[in-house]
Amino acid sequence: MTTRTRQRPTLALRTPQGLRAWRLAHRLTQADLAKLLDVTAQSVYRWESGTGAIARTVEYSLLYLTDAGLLEVRDTLERAVRGQDGQP
Repeated sequence: MTTRTRQRPTLALRTPQGLRAWRLAHRLTQADLAKLLDVTAQSVYRWESGTGAIARTVEYSLLYLTDAGLLEVRDTLERAVRGQDGQP
């Protein structure tokens, strides 16, 4: 039986810089991230600009998305839709 290691939440994801770095590392726009988190793009903008508090649930959601590999699945589907040459 294998055990799955869980990532511990870090304060970095709850800072404007940390959230933006995570989003950019996963090649997401603010609108894309908003859709994944079921919030408005305005919320993501406020979090990244430091005018809104980033809830712990957002941090856990980001860790879940990373752990579950959901972003890699999305990338694979997008490539398949575009075709081999990346054209629509």
